[in-house]
Amino acid sequence: MENARRKAYTAMTFKMTTADFIKEMATRPVRREQTTLPNVIAIDGGVPIKVGNDVFGGVGLSGSPGYRRGVRHGGHEQSERTAAVNR
Repeated sequence: MENARRKAYTAMTFKMTTADFIKEMATRPVRREQTTLPNVIAIDGGVPIKVGNDVFGGVGLSGSPGYRRGVRHGGHEQSERTAAVNR
């Protein structure tokens, strides 16, 4: 649950998916430094919740890496999913 919450927080705070946040780490050193901030995490699975261009929350998905059912959810394969929403 903690990883899902932090993914949601990161997506909401930076107004981008955590996958995009991770990609920016390669070209923007500040992104790597930002992962030391409280609640920020650089793991795929966080998506901002938007209405138009306004971000009003985030959702994070996290699951058990050792067991896969092949369930597709939010563009990511997940097993025994845990979701957290920040707003």
